[in-house]
Amino acid sequence: MRKLDDASIAGKYNYCFIGSGVMLNRLLVEAPFNRSRCLIISDQHNGASYSLEGNSATIVSRLGAISSLAEFEIETLVVLAKTHLWKHPEEFEALIHKMSTKVRKKVIHISSGSVYGEAIANIDESFSLKPITPYGLRKVFEEKCVVKSFLGVTAVQVLRVSNVFGDSLFQDFTNYCLKAALDRSSVKVYSNGDIERDYLYVNCLVEALSQLIVLDSTEEYIILNLSTGIGTSITEMINFISEETGLNIDKVNHSRPHDLVKRSVLDNSAVLKTIPWKPLNFETGMKHYLEGFFRD
Repeated sequence: MRKLDDASIAGKYNYCFIGSGVMLNRLLVEAPFNRSRCLIISDQHNGASYSLEGNSATIVSRLGAISSLAEFEIETLVVLAKTHLWKHPEEFEALIHKMSTKVRKKVIHISSGSVYGEAIANIDESFSLKPITPYGLRKVFEEKCVVKSFLGVTAVQVLRVSNVFGDSLFQDFTNYCLKAALDRSSVKVYSNGDIERDYLYVNCLVEALSQLIVLDSTEEYIILNLSTGIGTSITEMINFISEETGLNIDKVNHSRPHDLVKRSVLDNSAVLKTIPWKPLNFETGMKHYLEGFFRD
């Protein structure tokens, strides 16, 4: 991997990834990305990129990519950029605008089911965007920015992902429960634990993304939910982790904040018609995660 401190990123790239973290690291070691020329735009170290064959990967900072005067071309752009929007939305806009003149094949934006907000029934892709959390609002902004910049220029795929778990680096509620179990401490729950989510095992997400990134599609614009389509309450989650580990997890109930979605379960029927994918349910995915978690 070549790490560039300047803006010399001229050339042609099969894939460009904007972002960092667990998902990017996992994607980089998946075929065919580890046999392709990749450009990684990130301000953070991505350990997996060092495992790519030869000098197939080049990493450059966000500002480096924005300010570069070099001529470069990208076949497929994958935007995993939630961290870009927290403090510097103007950088995100500038980077996406610049990329709109560089991508030749398609752009894939990894969004979130949080853009939908609250719903009683399972949410399909036609559901109105009614985010009630700051994170959901940011993801809506990202989506609009990407679609505005690329639609009509190249194919656009927006992937709205449900709650992902299954990696020790995630700061999510499943790891919060595991830490509480090991520390013999309590966890905070809202509305007596009846908050319901659709939990997607990270390995299943990586599998779906790997297929969708290389998928040939004639559709100019497509939105897909990536989820199991099955709701699990916080109480059900805690009870399952406790039963599987043999460790007790005490719950302390609190009133639900006004901006906390009570139920969010995504309908995944569209993606199941698009790729041959069978996501694991929460219980099976958690068993896999716990086996690795306690082995380590």
